[in-house]
Amino acid sequence: MSKKYTNIWIYISLLVIPSTNAIRRLDNSFDSFDSASRNDPSVNYDSNDYRKLRQAATGAVLTPPTPEQHLVTDLPLLDPSSGIKHYAGHIPLDYNKDDKAFFYWLFENTDDAADEESVPLLIWLNGGPACSSMDGLFLENGPFHINNTDTENPKITVRSQSWHHAPAHVVYIDQPVGTGLSYTKSKTYCKNDAEINMDFYAFLQNFLRVHSSLFLNEDGSKTRRKVFFSGESHAGHYIPSMMKYILDRNDESDGVFIDLEGAAIGNGWINPYHQYAAAEITYGAGMIDLSQKRKLDKDEEKCKEDLNKGKLNSSKCFALLDVIVNNSNPGSSKRVSQYDYRRFEEANSFPPGKRDVERYLGGKTYKHSSQSMKLLSEKVLQKIHATEASVAKQYYLECTDPPYFALKHQDGLGVATDVEALLERGMRMLFFNGMNDLICNHVGNEIVLDNLEWTEIDNWKKASRFVWRPKDASHNDEPAGYMREYSNLSYLKIRNAGHMVPMNQPEISLAMISLFLQNKSFQTGRQKILNSAERSSTCPKCESCDIQSSSLPQSPCTQQEQSFENVTSSDNIIIKRNHAIISAWLAVVALCAVSFIFMKRAFKRDARSIHMYELPPSQNRFEGDDFNDHSDASTRPRID
Repeated sequence: MSKKYTNIWIYISLLVIPSTNAIRRLDNSFDSFDSASRNDPSVNYDSNDYRKLRQAATGAVLTPPTPEQHLVTDLPLLDPSSGIKHYAGHIPLDYNKDDKAFFYWLFENTDDAADEESVPLLIWLNGGPACSSMDGLFLENGPFHINNTDTENPKITVRSQSWHHAPAHVVYIDQPVGTGLSYTKSKTYCKNDAEINMDFYAFLQNFLRVHSSLFLNEDGSKTRRKVFFSGESHAGHYIPSMMKYILDRNDESDGVFIDLEGAAIGNGWINPYHQYAAAEITYGAGMIDLSQKRKLDKDEEKCKEDLNKGKLNSSKCFALLDVIVNNSNPGSSKRVSQYDYRRFEEANSFPPGKRDVERYLGGKTYKHSSQSMKLLSEKVLQKIHATEASVAKQYYLECTDPPYFALKHQDGLGVATDVEALLERGMRMLFFNGMNDLICNHVGNEIVLDNLEWTEIDNWKKASRFVWRPKDASHNDEPAGYMREYSNLSYLKIRNAGHMVPMNQPEISLAMISLFLQNKSFQTGRQKILNSAERSSTCPKCESCDIQSSSLPQSPCTQQEQSFENVTSSDNIIIKRNHAIISAWLAVVALCAVSFIFMKRAFKRDARSIHMYELPPSQNRFEGDDFNDHSDASTRPRID
């Protein structure tokens, strides 16, 4: 039957069949037609006419896509023999309103060795806010790596350390709307966590139903696989909030029950109250000295005052890192990277490779592309079923401004209470940090975890610390990182990695996520610096400490300035020398006094006829300011 006569038959059916049954029967006819005749070359299933007919049949403005419609079969630059099975496209948040849709890219695990029924769903999110999860896919832990897009020979290579080999089914999602290829036609951007959570939950429900054969049980009421989250940076804010929302909806909603198991969060932005500071990490890296650190520690207190007042977009807080970066290489345009202090780079050049991804997905409007690359990108968008983003005037960039500006007012808002709630409900939480990051550094993250109000927090603080050496990684018997874990909370610090751990350590990060998903231990060798009895859950009171680092409220107290009782031998020499100087001055004063008395007697006058000159009382003593200006300034902050 030709497309023309098929359309006529459908319109006649709508006219002659009673309306209440028409939708039901016509919907059934579409189901059978789609399943039985999807390969009919006479029907254009992606045409606007067909879509409108299907919408009329279901009574919805939009209709759910099918897995077959989102299957990617011919991705430009990818070798067809790669053997990777993947799906991509837009899924609306509300089928009754043509406005918001998320873009996703799903990779099935097809490893023969994996027990297919036990393979979990792993959701990956990048942060920002408003930075695309295509960073994760192309630059970090996805199966594709793209480069040379600024030449005539761009290419995609397959990354052997892709996380879908963990094993897991991994989905990369652009969110919130306005990020990457996810759009809102009405330009209604999320302004708070509640709106972000509602949008994400709506997408996740629709996504699971679209891929029900892979993720849902037979009646579609529950996921048949464990579900994990992972992500980095501002995803450390997104993920705990989203997971808490999902768990609450599981208890209240009649939607798909999502069997959440846990999350692995890298260099996460969790509780800014303890994370804006960078003095401790940069002092350890040798970038500042102790005097500068003391100044920055005091500035951190001003930041915290703002946060306590509800000022969550505080310039005082941003300055804590900015001043260090701006002074890291004076006289040069290259400054230390706030994402990896091993790098010095021009502004806006991190992460390496982001321009390649933007050229590949940016379409015809991307200004940094050649004409041939723009044409290739248009073809890419067609193959990943993402052309509707262009219709909504949403063009791919790594990070976009409108959703960021809608959310920046809550930059200092923390989600520690959500983390605590997840831990209390048994969610397995792995926090991992590249040790060379500044902006979400491992010092701040550890302080965040140590300050959680969790029922097991004292045991967590007393837990032993272990070296982790992955068994299957080529590490030459060197540690990949250091782990502290207790119950369902783990914290892993990874060597030789910055803000984007999988980008710097792909092999190690794959080993890490594999162990986590399979609930295996990271413990290779225990550090014996402290035993559990010596680990204190609180900082002991240190009476003689003049200055303590405000960024380390729970660390053992260290005395920044020596007390009088603890002076060294060199200090004793200085004190004795000072005593000798004082004694000499006293002798001079005494001699002058004696001389004055003799002179007075020799030139005595009648006191009644000649008045003596007297200094005003205030001039008979040192002024406090003058004295202080010449006193020992060792307890003051020294500013270069």
